[in-house]
Parts: sequence; C-alpha cells; structure tokens
Amino acid sequence: MDDFEDKLSKHIDKVLELQRNKEIKPLTLDELKEVDLSLGMTEEEWTALMQKVEENVQVAQSHMQYNNFIEAYKAAETAISINPYHEGALLVLANAALGKYEADQKDEFLEKAQTHANELLKINPRQQTAIQILAKVRSHLNTENTQKKNILKYGIMGLAVVILIIAFAVLKPKSEPKENTELKFELIDAQENANAAWAQVENMIARRDQMLPQLLELAPLAKSEVEDLRKRIDLSKDSNEKIELNGQLQEKLKLLITSINSGSKDKNAELILVQIEGSYNRVAVEAMRYNKVVKDYNILVKKYGSNFPEFKEKPYFLGQ
Repeated sequence: MDDFEDKLSKHIDKVLELQRNKEIKPLTLDELKEVDLSLGMTEEEWTALMQKVEENVQVAQSHMQYNNFIEAYKAAETAISINPYHEGALLVLANAALGKYEADQKDEFLEKAQTHANELLKINPRQQTAIQILAKVRSHLNTENTQKKNILKYGIMGLAVVILIIAFAVLKPKSEPKENTELKFELIDAQENANAAWAQVENMIARRDQMLPQLLELAPLAKSEVEDLRKRIDLSKDSNEKIELNGQLQEKLKLLITSINSGSKDKNAELILVQIEGSYNRVAVEAMRYNKVVKDYNILVKKYGSNFPEFKEKPYFLGQ
C-alpha cells in the first residue's frame, strides 16, 4: 500500500508540473497512463488510481447537495489532481466556486469558477452547464462593474454632501442631544433585531441537534460530554448563559467532525458526516449574522446604557 501511495504522489506531482509548465504540450489521459506504466505502475494500480478519482468526485457531489462548497471544492480538487480531464470533477469545481462566490462575494471564487468552466469547455465544447456558469459569471462581473461605477459616482456626491454638512455644523449652534425617549426606542429596535437573529440561530441549532445521535454513534467517547452540555442548555433559565453554552457545544462538534474526518470511515459514515457538516455550517452562518446584529446593539448599550439600566449587553456566539 505504501508503494502505491508513493506512485500516487509521483503521479500527482507529474500532473501539477505539466499544468504549471505552459510550454509543454499537455499529455492526454492515455499518455499519462503510458508514462505511469513505464515507471513501474501496474494496470491494477492504474485502475485503483482512477477509482480513487471517482470516489472523490462522489464525495464532492454529496457535499454540493448540502451547499458545503469548500468541502466539495477540496474533494473535486483531489480528483482533478489525479485526472485533470474528469468532466464531473471540473463541473463540481466550477459550481462550488460559483456557489462560494454567491455566498461570500469574494472575487477569487468568481475567477476560479470562470477558469474551471473554461477548462471544461476545452474538453467538451458542448457542455451546457459550463456555458451557463460562464453566463452567470459574466452577469456577476457586469453587476460588479455597475456597482463600482455607482460607488464612484455616489462617492463624489457623498463627499460633497459631507463637506456641506461639516460647513453647516461649524456655522450652526450645537444642537441638543437626542431625547431620552428617542434613544430608548433605538435601543428597543436594536434589542429586538438581536432577539430575532438569535431565534434564527436556535432554529438551525434544533436542526443540527437532530443529527447528534448519528454523530455520537461515530464518536461514542464524546457522548457524555455532549449530552451534559445539552442538559445544561435545557436547564438554563438565563438567555445569555444559553448562548454561551450553545457556543461551547458548537465548538465541541467542530472538533468532533474534524477528528472523525481525519480517521478511517465507511461510506455510510461519510454520508452522515456530509449531512452533519451541512447542519453545522448553517448554524455558523446564522451565528455570524447574529453576531453582526449584536455588535450594533452592544455599541448602543455602551453608549447609552447608563441612562437605561434595563438594557444589558448580549454575548457573542463564539462557536464557529
């Protein structure tokens, strides 16, 4: 097995070297096979190599079903490092990169989606999904260009307005601070926004917790610790304590998922992990939105809380 892993490593290095050196004509898959066989790889090992590609593509496609874009991208990237011509792997790479861009708005993923779609069209010029992905990429690029032009235009207008406001503020007598009633309404709005955001986090937590029995079957040694945390959460009457305990549980699940992923597992375990990771990620996304809203609320409390002692700072959700 060590000998096969060594040959696999050499095969991947060779593929990467060919991809980096643009002056060398790319080898076809059959030519790659001939090179590997000439270097001592057997037909059985080549077949096992191609099977490894298919297994990684299946894992990547499973992750895509649950919008685990980064995990899908990594699995497809492993497949493409072995077989750079696999259409299914290239399709997952393009779709995962586009999905990640649409979720996070990071330009690097939009560029990757465009690159992988173009690579796929070189192999299969009639690949309709690749054409659709490129159309979406162009649409996003056009939107970004329009936004940049608007930002420049409104930025100039905004600067002019700021100058006028500053001039007006200098000439105008200092105004009285906000009325207490107005400040209190502002705090109430911010507090309700934070409560609503936490309610959405709790909805995702409830879905995640439905998967816990299956996760604990894969990690029985952690069962008592996880169940103790859940019991403390259920018994707690303090909302801030519940948030902190749920953050601890989320962090514990993150460590468990990482630990199980690094060990050997069968296909059923892989499928369960894909579903658990999906539910974990949805909690993390809603928690990130909650933290943004809580930040705004806590700033108001720090500014005006001395006048309204009934408003207390809320904890951030740290388990991400």
